[in-house]
Amino acid sequence: MWISTAYATEAIQSAADVAPPSMGQAFLYNAGFIIMVVVMFYIIFIRPQQKRMNDHMDMLNALKVGDAVVTGGGLVGKISKLIDEKEIEVELAKDIKVVALRSTLLERPAPQKKAANDDKTAKADKKKA
Repeated sequence: MWISTAYATEAIQSAADVAPPSMGQAFLYNAGFIIMVVVMFYIIFIRPQQKRMNDHMDMLNALKVGDAVVTGGGLVGKISKLIDEKEIEVELAKDIKVVALRSTLLERPAPQKKAANDDKTAKADKKKA
């Protein structure tokens, strides 16, 4: 055996000397644990999602004609007309326009550098080399 009977008996007696917590103490301990879990859940999951939703609503409310947008289906185009509070008209290409719900717009992509600037940079790099 790994432990002698004397030590085992002493451990049982010392554990018996400790009084169990009262019902009120046990309730407060468990309630505190539950509150801590709820607060952590709010901080980790709910608050970031609310921030994303608010940012998305701000982006949707700030849309104007000429803004580039990406739809939920992955189509990229420019806003050609604001129909009402729920719908917009998106121009995907010349003479190709679709009506989309504002809520289905995902983002406004950052404007890309013009190709002319890239050509000038490429020519300058060739001259240096």
